[in-house]
Amino acid sequence: MNNKKVSNKFYPPAFKLSKKVFWDETKIPNDVEIHSGSSLTRAVRTRDGKRKIIGEVVLETQVGQRGGEGTVYKCNIPNKVCKIYHKDKITKFRLAKLLEMQAKNIKIKGICYPEEFLYNEKGQFVGYLMNEAKGHKLQTSVMHPMVIRDKFPNWKRKQLVELCISILEITEQLHKSNIIIGDINANNILVADYNKVYFIDCDSFQIGPYPCPVGTPYFTPRELQGKKYSEFLRTKEHDMFAITTLFFMILFLGKPPYSAKGGANPSENVKNGNFPYKFGDRKGEDVPDGPWKFIWNNLPRKMKEIFENCFADNKKPSIRELRIVLKLYKDGLEKGFNYSNELLPTTNKKVPNEIAKKYKNFNK
Repeated sequence: MNNKKVSNKFYPPAFKLSKKVFWDETKIPNDVEIHSGSSLTRAVRTRDGKRKIIGEVVLETQVGQRGGEGTVYKCNIPNKVCKIYHKDKITKFRLAKLLEMQAKNIKIKGICYPEEFLYNEKGQFVGYLMNEAKGHKLQTSVMHPMVIRDKFPNWKRKQLVELCISILEITEQLHKSNIIIGDINANNILVADYNKVYFIDCDSFQIGPYPCPVGTPYFTPRELQGKKYSEFLRTKEHDMFAITTLFFMILFLGKPPYSAKGGANPSENVKNGNFPYKFGDRKGEDVPDGPWKFIWNNLPRKMKEIFENCFADNKKPSIRELRIVLKLYKDGLEKGFNYSNELLPTTNKKVPNEIAKKYKNFNK
C-alpha cells in the first residue's frame, strides 16, 4: 500500500474540508476478462457504499485506441459509452473519488461525466457509463493550419472565437458546480462544430478534496510548475490560466503563447514568462517566424491585453472578463471592424477612418 497525503494549501475557497484524504493505491480485485460482448451490471452507489442496480449494459465495439487508464466501448444504450479500466488502475482512491463525483450528479451538456458504475459478474467494479462524445480532438483538428481546412472547411476566424465561447460556457457551469477541470488541454476536448464541444476524461476532474492527478506544462501556471499534480489542490484561477492558454492556441491554430525564437522547454518558458508579442509600450521580441505576428496584430486591443496580463504578468482573467472580450471580438468581426476574418491573416490590421473614429476606443 502506498498512501500519500494531499496538501490543502491551494484548497479552493468554495469547498470546506470535511475529511482527510489519502491517495490509497490499494488495488480493488477484478479477475474477470472484459471485452466486446461482455454484459455488465449498471448501478449507482450511495455514500454509505450500498448499490442500487439500474439494469444491464452490453459492450459493443471499442472506441479509438486503448488508453493509458482504460478502454472505451460503444454499448447497446443510445448516445452512451462505457469506460472500462485496466485491472491495475482500479484502486480504492479512484473508486472513492468516483463516488464523490457521482454524488454531485452533474448534468451539463457536453460533459462526459461518470453517471453509473459498472460491475462484472462477480460484482467487482470495472468502470462507468457516460455520455458519448462526438467530433474531432481539438489538438488534431483546429490546432493545425492545414488540418482545420479539411475538418472544418467553412470556418473563418469568427468560428474560432465562437468555439472559445462554447468552451467558456461549459467551464463556467463546471466552476459554478465547484468542479475544477485541472487537466485542461487540447486532447481532452472534442469538437463537432464551433457550438458543439465535448469534454472527455472527466474522471480526472478535481472534485471536493480529490485532486486532478495529471496536467500539461504549457497549461500549468508558473507557480505550479515542477509540483506533483497528485499532491495539491488547484483553484479556479489555475483553471483560468489553462483556459486562456487554450484560447490563445485556438486563435493561433496551435501555436503556444510562450513559443519564441530561442525558447527553452515548455516548463521553463512558462516559468520565465517571456511572452514574445508586442503590446502597448512593451517591446515584443523573438516572435516565431510565420503568420503569428499578423494574427496578433489583427486581435482587438482588449484581447491582446488579456493575453499580455496572463502570460507576461501571470494575472489570470475571470470568466466574465473573457466572455466580454470574446463577445467584443465576435461583434467586431461581424460589424466589419476590419480585423481579418481569415484563419491565417497575411497583413496587419487596417481600419477605415470612419470606423476608427466611430469606435476609437475599440481598436486602440
